[in-house]
Amino acid sequence: MTVTIEIPDKYSSLGVRSGWNPTPLNKARIWLVAPPAEGKTTLVTSNPKALVLDLEDRAGDIINSRATYVHYPDMKGYLNLITELCKDKKAGKSYFDTIVIDTVDAFIDQSIPYLTEKYSSKCEDIREYAGGKGGWFKMRDLLMSNLQELTLAGYGWVVTSHVIDKELGEGNNKRIVRCPSVMDSVRKALNNTCHLIGTMVLKDHKVKVTKKMKYKTSSGEVKESKKEIEESQGIGFFLSFRKGTGINSPEIRDSKNSYYGLLNDYIKIPKINGWKKLEEEYELALIKAKETQNAKS
Repeated sequence: MTVTIEIPDKYSSLGVRSGWNPTPLNKARIWLVAPPAEGKTTLVTSNPKALVLDLEDRAGDIINSRATYVHYPDMKGYLNLITELCKDKKAGKSYFDTIVIDTVDAFIDQSIPYLTEKYSSKCEDIREYAGGKGGWFKMRDLLMSNLQELTLAGYGWVVTSHVIDKELGEGNNKRIVRCPSVMDSVRKALNNTCHLIGTMVLKDHKVKVTKKMKYKTSSGEVKESKKEIEESQGIGFFLSFRKGTGINSPEIRDSKNSYYGLLNDYIKIPKINGWKKLEEEYELALIKAKETQNAKS
């Protein structure tokens, strides 16, 4: 049960809150993972309140795009823009709700020449800095520090990344799994920061449904039975979420009590206005969560 505590005006004016205050979707921190051409950019460009930092220069190819987007030839352009976005947000000039980095893969690639130039007195290539490992941490820190600045300014953000196939296990237990194509330190940092981590797939998704079937007995009597069958939802983009650990309360980490855990296992995302569909599913999860809270109280 959520307990709301009365807060003195002195502290409420400073932003102190109590009770249940779910994060709106456009203010959430989200990581979308999928192979190329499986819906990441299509989804993020369907959000009219988003600005897409289009590092792979593909947003303009999306038909029915509703987002604003920008592409620069190097990292300096994006970093300068993020600085201006944060200044505007803090000054109350809220042009956008959500900032998208599409993709993290391209952000890391573009950070290499930028950081190499920045640390040119210490190394010829940032990937060799401090024995190699230090350079990769600098790339991670550049990404995460800018995401932190966006959060502190009041933006939600979405980052996207591609996937790679990884071989896990040994001997007969070897298996191929799809993993985000980012280095481990970035993966861990995003997992610890994000509210939601979504995997997108283009597939014919099937769900189990119970159908009522009528049949005749040998005596001619008509009876009814129930049968569970698999029914196709059609080929399309499907989004499956799991929770990141970006909110540290046990209630949020526990999917039984979290409104994130109440999102449908697979959400079919239309090619047009996909973000609107995601907003609807998110709102339904909030309603379910509120009903659960009321039932417990």
